[in-house]
Amino acid sequence: MNNWEEGSYREQERFIVEWSKLGALSEEFADKMAGLASLGMESFNDVEVDFLTANPEAMDQDPSLAVFKGLKGNELTKSMNTKLHHFFHIRPSDLSDEKRSFVADAFYYVVTIKERSSDKILGFVTYLSGGPVPKDEYKIIVLAVDTSSRRIGLGGFLISFLEKMGIKSNKLFLCTRPSNSIAINAYKKWGFIEDDEAKKSAPPQFIQGHWIFLARFL
Repeated sequence: MNNWEEGSYREQERFIVEWSKLGALSEEFADKMAGLASLGMESFNDVEVDFLTANPEAMDQDPSLAVFKGLKGNELTKSMNTKLHHFFHIRPSDLSDEKRSFVADAFYYVVTIKERSSDKILGFVTYLSGGPVPKDEYKIIVLAVDTSSRRIGLGGFLISFLEKMGIKSNKLFLCTRPSNSIAINAYKKWGFIEDDEAKKSAPPQFIQGHWIFLARFL
């Protein structure tokens, strides 16, 4: 297919893959993320709660995590859900001028895979390019797969989407919590390696020990 603004195709008989290319500051992108919020929050809540449970000192080291200090169990899960809800429902107008300038020329590919028989979205990935990301590189911001649909290859398919569709890319990269061992092992199986250069040049908010940086060079 030649139209890369949006499209869809059938993956085997069970799944339908859909994608859109959207400006990072567009209302369309904000609407798309809000529509995917439930699945994204489900995936990220466990990752973040597990990280804070294993590393409670992180709440003293990172000001953005201080709100969770002293919370455990259901209280921590509920509070994390509130924070993630904001992340997935943020509007362009909510961003500071500095953040808007940072991604003014950036765009996302948002790729979803759904079950053909039910239309249920089983997983999605967002690739960021342009703006702060070097030319012909893509940063994976969110990868989420429904808990009941894991270990059947959906994550690997979404990760390889750009290659499958012939989009030129020299490098895919991402960061995740070091406690997220299942995802880290999966990424390494998909050809990712630890990216020491990204670790050295990471912005101050990426506190050492709180993140692991991974990349796949194509």
